[in-house]
Amino acid sequence: MTKSQDALKQATQEMADAKSEREKAVATAAMQIKRADELSDKLTKTTQERDDSQTNWPLTRPRHHFGSSRQTQPYAERAQEAVEIANEEKIVLLHTVTRLTNQLAKVMGTTEYIVKLRADLRGKILVVDPKWILSS
Repeated sequence: MTKSQDALKQATQEMADAKSEREKAVATAAMQIKRADELSDKLTKTTQERDDSQTNWPLTRPRHHFGSSRQTQPYAERAQEAVEIANEEKIVLLHTVTRLTNQLAKVMGTTEYIVKLRADLRGKILVVDPKWILSS
């Protein structure tokens, strides 16, 4: 009976630990998803503001012509940098969300988790095992 009780206590503790890890992973994933959504909204807003300013450029350009292109150039460069940074952060957050989703699937015991690869990933086939080739 003692071995059974010890095994039961250990299994209960392991289950509680796994549940705690799962809850932490779910909370972290939710936080990362929220942050990704916020950054996506900021990116959309910034892109819209940029498009609006480009569309209305003759109406919004400074009235004085001396030095106006030099004055507006830093603003455009900073806006472009902000968009690039937001895009990079969005990619990092999406990778984090995917990684945490996969960790959550592992903790919950489901074997069906998705491994997403970058779209620009390229490779070269070096060796082929003939037994894995499908014949038509």
